[in-house]
Amino acid sequence: MIYAAHSMAIVLLLSALLGMFFGLVFDAMRFARELITMKMTGKYARIFSAFSFLLTFVFDLFFFSFCGMALSIFLFYTNDGIFRLSSVALTIIGFCIYRMTLGKFIYALLKFVEKIFKKIVIFSLKAIAFPIKSVYNILVKVSERISGTKSGSCQK
Repeated sequence: MIYAAHSMAIVLLLSALLGMFFGLVFDAMRFARELITMKMTGKYARIFSAFSFLLTFVFDLFFFSFCGMALSIFLFYTNDGIFRLSSVALTIIGFCIYRMTLGKFIYALLKFVEKIFKKIVIFSLKAIAFPIKSVYNILVKVSERISGTKSGSCQK
């Protein structure tokens, strides 16, 4: 099938936009993976690093499967099922352009949101823990007066 020049230009532009969309999906999945995993030290660090490696593998497998299926569907509908290397190349170029330009800004924004989210979670946990710690200290003091022995209290 012969394409007109403007039809081919539209397909190539859509291929580049698809690559940029893949870059956005990649950043979202990387952000989600980093939220799930965290730095761990101590005796469980080795097990956790294996879990982190496995999680990265699963996320990457899912990402590339998604990209492969989406690109196949895209090529089927835009090129009438004809596999054009130019469309695939422009999808890869669109992904690279996104990663080198807008991707850096988006990822920095996501890291900023992550810091705010972590501060909110820590503040919420401290707000929940304060009354529990106060009740525990009161119960310890009451039990010390009743039994006449000293036991540990929950300190800050």
